[in-house]
Amino acid sequence: MLAYKASHRHPDEDVTTTWTKWVQKELNGDNPIMLEGKYSLELIYSWSAVRLSVAVVTPTLFSLIVGLSYMIKTGDVSTAWTISSYIVTAAGGKFLLFTILLE
Repeated sequence: MLAYKASHRHPDEDVTTTWTKWVQKELNGDNPIMLEGKYSLELIYSWSAVRLSVAVVTPTLFSLIVGLSYMIKTGDVSTAWTISSYIVTAAGGKFLLFTILLE
């Protein structure tokens, strides 16, 4: 754990590999199928800041455009932002899932 924390700012492949193996052995009961492990933990490294930013910004901008358009056309502020919140929640979840599956 100390080696992992020390390499946090400067990633080290050896520490990452060792840490992943430790989690698999100690926390997942050394079961090769993650979902059948003791705690069912999966470590995902190397998140892409660009993908994460796109996954957050795209649904947010889309929901703002739809919310503003609806509000301007109908004048109903409450419904406009309710629709907008549903859009950002649903689109954000689907988009993030899609970007994770692309890795």
